[in-house]
Amino acid sequence: MSRANYIPAAASFQLISLVLVYMAGMAFLVLKYPIAGPFLVIHVYMAAVSVILSLLMNAASARLPDFRIKVLTLLNLASLLWAAVSGLFYFGGMAFPIYSLNMAMGFVGSLVTCIASLSYSVRHFS
Repeated sequence: MSRANYIPAAASFQLISLVLVYMAGMAFLVLKYPIAGPFLVIHVYMAAVSVILSLLMNAASARLPDFRIKVLTLLNLASLLWAAVSGLFYFGGMAFPIYSLNMAMGFVGSLVTCIASLSYSVRHFS
């Protein structure tokens, strides 16, 4: 099995975990659930799974000769960490709206780069 075959699998699972992070995060906002309980557990654990899968995608692309997939996976990791650090600040007590906006921009960036790396790796490596 080629190293490039790990990227579509990790990107697919990361896409599923990002959808679960979004669903659990919107349960706080739209349904007015308290920031505790099963939705918080889903939100935090799926965010951690997304970061681990992004690290796996970055490691799988590190030894490939293609520069574009390396940049896409690195941008994916950077946008996930951007959203995670903003979430730590926001839920850690500094509830300024800019941290909420940074969480949203990091989430959208990770979603876009995940879809881009998935489509690029399927198109060029299979």
